[in-house]
Amino acid sequence: MDTYLLDSIVKITAQRDIESLEFSLLAAIAKLLPVREITLNKLGENFNVEYVQSVTCYVLDKQGESHIDFSWEDVPRLVALDDRATRCLNTRRPEYFLDDTGFYLALIPVAIDKDIPLLLIITSESDISDNLRMIEGMVTVYANCRYVLNESSCDKLTGLLNRRTFDGKFQKLIDLQSQRKSIYRPVSSELQARVQHDDEWPWLAIVDIDHFKNVNDTYGHVIGDEVLLLLSQVIKSSFRDSDLSFRFGGEEFVVLLEPITEKMAFMVLRRFSVAIANYEFPQVGKITVSIGFSKINKGDFPTEVLGRADQSLYYVKEHGRNGVQEYNHLQARGLLKGSKKTGTVELF
Repeated sequence: MDTYLLDSIVKITAQRDIESLEFSLLAAIAKLLPVREITLNKLGENFNVEYVQSVTCYVLDKQGESHIDFSWEDVPRLVALDDRATRCLNTRRPEYFLDDTGFYLALIPVAIDKDIPLLLIITSESDISDNLRMIEGMVTVYANCRYVLNESSCDKLTGLLNRRTFDGKFQKLIDLQSQRKSIYRPVSSELQARVQHDDEWPWLAIVDIDHFKNVNDTYGHVIGDEVLLLLSQVIKSSFRDSDLSFRFGGEEFVVLLEPITEKMAFMVLRRFSVAIANYEFPQVGKITVSIGFSKINKGDFPTEVLGRADQSLYYVKEHGRNGVQEYNHLQARGLLKGSKKTGTVELF
């Protein structure tokens, strides 16, 4: 076991994206111990201590076959917490017990940079109490790696994902889009098989702050940074945890929406636009944003989708700003005159 444990730690520390890091931690524990199920659960900003969101799940069925699920779901799967789990999160100490169904459960809080955004839940048919210290050590290694990845993948001012992480996240969404066209195999008894509807697609939206240069020129860059920070907080509260938000630089942001209908995508983006228009920014007052978006087709390159969304954004900018437009609608009406570059998004 010592050799495999060392190899597992090497594999964990070698990961360069969060999803792979999560998988490597769970897979390593599952191979080291007689585990029935492991879930890594997230405490999102909109969640309280009564629920956590299942992020990654590793399940072994009675035949020993393993299934891995990375959830990117229309409705995030929420796991209700009992008193032990709540106490575990509040005290920051692991809980280990034999539950009413005869399974051993280990609840381990995962602290990253002083915060506890994750809860690891391990279910086993055998007593694994002698291995808890080892598990906690592996979790600490994971948390340290997660902190480093967060630092390198997030924009320092807003906390949103940065431009360098975009291509990898984009490809994962494309891959998931292909998987969702078929029936999902449930990873636990609580999850039912589901099919993605044919009219649901992932979407890419470019958000640009209108007249942001005037904000910096009039109030200074400190106030401008405050506007960017506050706007990013509205972004976080306006979209689901499974949607991905990036700051591309300057006053330009990109949002990847998980598969939904075109009507719903427009409604979500329009609702965000209205939320910004109604928001009272200190010092500055009211600002607006322009948004162009496009469907992500299977096989699309990131530059292709960015280019389409950017043309839509250019149209909004040229026709009064403070609006939302979708590429295919504009193209069908003959309103697009060619590719333009409106801001800081590098297309080619």
